[in-house]
Amino acid sequence: MLKVVYNGEMDPRQGKAVTGKVIPELLESDPKIVYLDADLMSCIGTLKLAKDNDRVIECGIAEANMVGVAAGLAAAGFKPICHSFGIFSSRRVFDQAFLSAGYAKNDITILGSDAGVSAALNGGTHMPFEDMALYSALPGATVIDVSDATCLDSVLRQCPDRRGVKYIRFSRKDYAKIYEEGSELPIGKAVTLREGSDVVIFACGLMLHEALKAAETLAKEEQMLTYTSLYIHLLDQFLWGLLQEKETKDGAETVLGILAQAYGIQPLKIEKKVSQGSMMETWQQLFLAVLQK
Repeated sequence: MLKVVYNGEMDPRQGKAVTGKVIPELLESDPKIVYLDADLMSCIGTLKLAKDNDRVIECGIAEANMVGVAAGLAAAGFKPICHSFGIFSSRRVFDQAFLSAGYAKNDITILGSDAGVSAALNGGTHMPFEDMALYSALPGATVIDVSDATCLDSVLRQCPDRRGVKYIRFSRKDYAKIYEEGSELPIGKAVTLREGSDVVIFACGLMLHEALKAAETLAKEEQMLTYTSLYIHLLDQFLWGLLQEKETKDGAETVLGILAQAYGIQPLKIEKKVSQGSMMETWQQLFLAVLQK
């Protein structure tokens, strides 16, 4: 069940409160789940876990080694979840993620917190804009840019049992409240937040809130976007390969159908990452696939 409740207000739950709640629950519910961190447990509300759970591993400031350990645990039948800041969970560990996890077909979940501009005062050294592009290049990967606290809760619970490398990009701090708490957001499906026929806007992650605010403003001012605002908040790298499957037709295929039939519609992207390997590039591939049919 999914319910949109967006009204511009912020969610009282921060991202780190969600991870601090969900990760312990996953550890308790599944003896195969192992949680690894690179000296940042205090940043996502999981510090207390290190003292009373033998399936919690503090790897220290050695992120690449952490991903290698996670891949080894996956090869042994476990379901590892590892975390560091987005910059260290992507660029620094990519060789291990690609070879030890992706190439070797070891299923691991990687959490990258405060990617993009989320790191704020930490500066440019802590702001990866290419993290999603990197993981989108990894065959079989699932790449998710979390849009609110409910979305984070939902996808984090789904990822341990999903095949391949899963990269979840999220903010440790504040989110606007977009979905009702308890809503389920199936990975691989698009979510339509507004209907319309003039302009299609694709947004993901923290920028979904900004896109919704812009849509509301333009609608009130009776400008071009009065009736149209379509937002996509989840990005699955192989979504294009699932278009023929029934369960995705209410999402991505619907969007593509609208665009294919109305060539005058101009898709807009609102994201905080580089263009190569990005959400927009993925959707361009989808558009071409439809138009060539």
